[in-house]
Amino acid sequence: MLFSATQGDTHSVEEYLHKGVSVNVTNYDNRTALHLAAGAGNETLVPWLIENDADVNALARNQVTPLEEAVLRNRRSIVQLLRAKGGILHPDRLPVFSKLLIEASARGEVDYVSLLLDAGVDPNSTGYDDRTALHAASSEGRVGVVEVLVEGKADVQAVDRFGFTPLQECLRGQSRGHTACAKVLSELGATIPAKQVYNYLRYIGGVGFVGGCLWKQRSKVGIWRRAVARVCRTQFTTSVRKRRLFLRGAVSPRRPH
Repeated sequence: MLFSATQGDTHSVEEYLHKGVSVNVTNYDNRTALHLAAGAGNETLVPWLIENDADVNALARNQVTPLEEAVLRNRRSIVQLLRAKGGILHPDRLPVFSKLLIEASARGEVDYVSLLLDAGVDPNSTGYDDRTALHAASSEGRVGVVEVLVEGKADVQAVDRFGFTPLQECLRGQSRGHTACAKVLSELGATIPAKQVYNYLRYIGGVGFVGGCLWKQRSKVGIWRRAVARVCRTQFTTSVRKRRLFLRGAVSPRRPH
């Protein structure tokens, strides 16, 4: 029966069931017919097996579920079907998929990132240095991925181990993609942690001034202005004079001599 499931032969599978073979019979790897059909992307057999009481969350070796089979083989329609029927990724396997999400985000694989989110992978899961998929996409200027992650409820204010947000990752980059990502995040209210503002302004080219390398990236000045202004509104609410002085020093780019 399992071979028939791999081949998508619904008629043969049905005959085996009529002969008394369990729909949840397993092979040497503890994979069921649903595992095999999901991995093969068979859009006819998968719903038929579920209707005939196949276990949607049957566990193969290493805690692999039918949904994982579909995700690893990029079967979007099967992923959506299994999710609608209660399919999940086993909790013990979630770190693996968090890593896949972060790596796919860095590479700019929009479709696969969307597939992983559809499968239930947490968009705010972290990898090394507490970096999220949004950090990875922002650092590489992957604006398409950034938009997908934001739609999937990724936290635009997530902070990594060094205190950096995705917006800061965008502002460190040099390409048009980085600028586009920064605009997307800025429009959603993303900002820079208050404690990072002064040190970060020094890092990009000038003590107290955005100048230096930002002068060569004029398209980012407006983004910086909004980000720093948000910090000022919260940090200097009691002193209008301090706020004006800080803004004048922070967002007035000067051509380096």
